[in-house]
Amino acid sequence: MSSNSILAGLGLDECIDPGGEVQLLAEFFCASREIGQILQEALLLLPCQVEWQASGPGFRLYVLADQGADQDQLLAALAAFLDDWPGQLRLIETKLVHKKRVSRVSHGFNFISRGPAGPQDILLASGTHAFGSGNHPSTTLAVHLLTALPAIPSSVLDVGCGTGVLALVAARLGAGRVVGVDIDPEAVQVALANGRLNNLAERLSFTTATLSEVAGPFALILANVTASVLYRLLGQITSQAQPGCRLIVSGLLGRQGEEAVLFAAGLGWRLEEGRSLGKWQARLLRLAPAPQAAALSL
Repeated sequence: MSSNSILAGLGLDECIDPGGEVQLLAEFFCASREIGQILQEALLLLPCQVEWQASGPGFRLYVLADQGADQDQLLAALAAFLDDWPGQLRLIETKLVHKKRVSRVSHGFNFISRGPAGPQDILLASGTHAFGSGNHPSTTLAVHLLTALPAIPSSVLDVGCGTGVLALVAARLGAGRVVGVDIDPEAVQVALANGRLNNLAERLSFTTATLSEVAGPFALILANVTASVLYRLLGQITSQAQPGCRLIVSGLLGRQGEEAVLFAAGLGWRLEEGRSLGKWQARLLRLAPAPQAAALSL
């Protein structure tokens, strides 16, 4: 990495404890140089630095918020760019970075790239651009909420499955059928491979099909996605939920955690639990059970 890079000097592990000065780092994949240049010029008006690098058939674009910048405002702008260029611009991950090393919070599972795996180890194929290494705080929060459930339902849907990491945890915890959906064909292939690596393939299926094409309903739905994606898909997610379904949403930052709860309430979801790591937020919601029909008196 060049000393002139905006990433130079940063600890690129996710910052769990945001004490001190932290910065938001967003990583994107751009299909073309032109999109990268347009986005770079547009971001000159915002409090951030931009850098892009050649990566295979496309480009990696890094957006680093200035220290003290309004991160929610920047995230909203980035979400708008994603909506403007569907298929041309893809979010890989967002995270908080710090110049000091910080410790991670353990959730009981180990995500590793080489076997043999023990009972708490989940093998993940290496060398992929698909999101889901297991070490991101949004994944940590979702796993915490998963492991805290009194029981794992037999039918689980993982929206935006990436490498399948949450689907693998759900299956390891006892789910009988887990369906993962992702718009990225590479992510689906990686998730399928990870299912085989962990001897869980018979309980897992992954697809690029739309949510409306997936055979439901489900008793538990996982959505580790950005707020903009959650808002766009929550109606379809709700249509796949059986009465009393639980929904774990993660990948939210700052006040997005409370905003997501209010948004979901309009579709019948109620908050059961919330967790946070630094500025990262996750929520466990439950869909109101179907009302029981009143007994008819003769």
